[in-house]
Amino acid sequence: MEPRIEFEAFNKGYLDLDQPKDDEFIIAWKSGKTGYPLVDASIRAVVETGYLNFRMRSMTVSFLVHHFFQHFSVGSSWLASQFLDFEPGIHYGQFQMQAGFTATNTIRIYNPTKNALDHDPEAVFIKQWVPELKNLPPALAIEPWNMTSTEMEFYNFQLGKDYPDRILDITETRKQALKILYGVRKNKLTQEEKKRILDTHTLKRNLIT
Repeated sequence: MEPRIEFEAFNKGYLDLDQPKDDEFIIAWKSGKTGYPLVDASIRAVVETGYLNFRMRSMTVSFLVHHFFQHFSVGSSWLASQFLDFEPGIHYGQFQMQAGFTATNTIRIYNPTKNALDHDPEAVFIKQWVPELKNLPPALAIEPWNMTSTEMEFYNFQLGKDYPDRILDITETRKQALKILYGVRKNKLTQEEKKRILDTHTLKRNLIT
């Protein structure tokens, strides 16, 4: 019904959102060199295998559209070409929801460090796909930026050389993204579009049998 969502925001209130393209961010994301191990492991895994579980798909997309604040279209077609199970009706709808471009869903900004601590506490997945970190203890493989100079010497590891330092601070970028996205959500057009989207694309409860 709305094939334009492959290229532009589902909710037209977000069409004029300023998201300047940053080639440095995009290259770092696609090459798995952002400095955030779980993001990098996930990107490298999908490039090699064509698959990621749902949480890691959401997290990698969130990192691109929220922390890097890049327009979803700079990553959606690229990821589509990686996925063995790519299905456009699902793929682009999920991208739009993760980007926050529907205004009908909670904006979920994933913290890759928290997700690593919760779901890969021994850094097994991280070390498999980011072998630069394989000789570090789990805590440092998850958060290598916490290494002291003594630890780097002990493990014969140089942050910024053997593995990139964090390209940005997600604590700050999360705040900025939420402020901007929820700010646009208050606009009249965005609210009108929200109603249109719900009326057009959802079933009323009393119609469901």
